[in-house]
Amino acid sequence: MLQMDALQAKDTELAKAWIFANLLAAFLIDDMIQPSLAFPP
Repeated sequence: MLQMDALQAKDTELAKAWIFANLLAAFLIDDMIQPSLAFPP
């Protein structure tokens, strides 16, 4: 989903920034989804 296997950065600092940006996006998506899980279907 987040395409973690698509890392193409050769520089370690760029790779870290790419990974942290994807983790941040995953956490934000999780925070947005959590309230909707509290409601019954």
